[in-house]
Amino acid sequence: EYLEEHGKCVDNIVPQQSTIPHAGRGAFATRVIPKGGLVAPAPLVHIADKSKANMYATKKSPNGNITRDEEKVVHKQIILNYCFGHPNSTLLLFPYSSNVVYINHHSTEYNAKLRWTNDFDFYHHKDWLEKSVDFLEDQWTAGLMLEYVATRDIQPGEEVFIDYGEEWQKAWDEHVKKWEP
Repeated sequence: EYLEEHGKCVDNIVPQQSTIPHAGRGAFATRVIPKGGLVAPAPLVHIADKSKANMYATKKSPNGNITRDEEKVVHKQIILNYCFGHPNSTLLLFPYSSNVVYINHHSTEYNAKLRWTNDFDFYHHKDWLEKSVDFLEDQWTAGLMLEYVATRDIQPGEEVFIDYGEEWQKAWDEHVKKWEP
C-alpha cells in the first residue's frame, strides 16, 4: 500500500533489440503508459567536473614509470554517452535507474520526454537546482531526479524514444562520417 502511494514504478520498460538498425538495445514498454504517465524515474549521480571522463595519452615519467599525459586528451569515457550536460558547464548528470540507458534517440518519432520530478521530495531536492556546481561537488549523496514521461500513449512492446537534441544529432552524424570498422 505504501509503495503504491509513494513509490515510482521501475518496470514499465525492459531492454530488447532496438528497432533502429545498428543501435543495439532499446527500451520497450511492458504495459500501456498513458500520455503524461511515468515511463521511468531517473535518480541522478552528479559529476561536478566532466574532465574526469577524459582519457589521456601516456608518457614516461623521469623515473621511468608510465603515467598519463594530462596535456593530451585522446578520447572520452563511454559514460558520457549516458550523461546529461551543457557545453558551458563542467557538470554532468548520470541517470542510474533501471533500463533508462536503453532509451534511444529519435528526433521525429519520440514518444517520451524528460522533466524534473515534482512529487518525490525525499529524493529530489528542488533547491539543489539553484545551487552552484561547487555545492553539488560537496554533496556525497544523490539528490536530483528526472522522470521520463510519455508524450502520447505508449503501447506494450513499443520502443520508447526521446529527442536527444540537435547538438547530439550533429555529433552523431560526424561520428558516423568518420567511423571506420
